Amino acid sequence: MTNYHSITIIFFIILTFISCKKEEDPVLGCTDSNAMNYNSNATSNDGSCLIAYDIAQGLWNINPNCDDLDIPLLGDMFSLNDALPESIEVDGSGGNIIFIEISDNQVEGSIDNDGNVIVSSQSLQLDMGGMGLDFPVSVSGSGSIIDANSGTMNLTFSFDIPFVGTQSSSCEIILDK
Repeated sequence: MTNYHSITIIFFIILTFISCKKEEDPVLGCTDSNAMNYNSNATSNDGSCLIAYDIAQGLWNINPNCDDLDIPLLGDMFSLNDALPESIEVDGSGGNIIFIEISDNQVEGSIDNDGNVIVSSQSLQLDMGGMGLDFPVSVSGSGSIIDANSGTMNLTFSFDIPFVGTQSSSCEIILDK
């Protein structure tokens, strides 16, 4: 019986130590796997989650750097930088679909959970040089929302200009809020 009591006491002591194991401090971070800043090591959500679809929406200042176009009707070289607005408005319609307002045109795009934006080829009208001459333009490209206040877009604008033909301009656009 003594061995039985000794084994029982040892077993009880071991269980006591195991149950008294110090709890680990929680690892704070974003626990939403759909967020841009998801932290797989986080054990407690700290409210820092950045959802790309949500932060993409709003008013963005843009700084375009576009290739010049050679349009003889408007002068030898034309800068698309001057035809683009200083800011764009981005709205959402659900399902990761966004609408980008560019000079009274709505361009549809999609954004994934990592902040990558895709703009499939679509048509819009741009006033070239503020002369009241709207030209049909095809736009497509991609970009990314880096964080709540910055991003980039790489868009290609293709113009079918009467008496001139098709011209294209690639634009790297810096976004900031």
